[in-house]
Amino acid sequence: MESCAHLYKNIFAAAGNCSRKRKGRKKEDGRGYTDAEGCFDRTNKEIVLKKGMGRLQEVKTFLHEIRHAMLHAGGNPEKDSRTCEVEAESTAYVVCKRLGLDTGDYSFPYIARWPSGKGMEELLGAAATIQRTADELITEIERRLTK
Repeated sequence: MESCAHLYKNIFAAAGNCSRKRKGRKKEDGRGYTDAEGCFDRTNKEIVLKKGMGRLQEVKTFLHEIRHAMLHAGGNPEKDSRTCEVEAESTAYVVCKRLGLDTGDYSFPYIARWPSGKGMEELLGAAATIQRTADELITEIERRLTK
């Protein structure tokens, strides 16, 4: 169990300057509250996670939100919100899988919400973004694990 705790600690440490909070409900962009597992608060540069999640879901959600923090901190007008969500969830899945954590039961149905009608260029762009950001996160987490 210590190895899992060590892994989780290093995943959270890899976030850099984003802090992490647990709350029962989260405020999203000042428009109201959401029951999502997590969100990235751009103003306070913090990731807010829902209370009461299991450790695996908390780590996966944290990685999903870190991906938003990495690429959407200033907003991304070129991508629709569903593309951003699929990229974030796919990145979290790839990173978790590389670290030996299986999140497929949650991630695959979430990713399957990808809207139809996307062109090949857009799909390849998303795949390249997922690969690049997953590599950045994996590199940082593994660097911390080998210290």
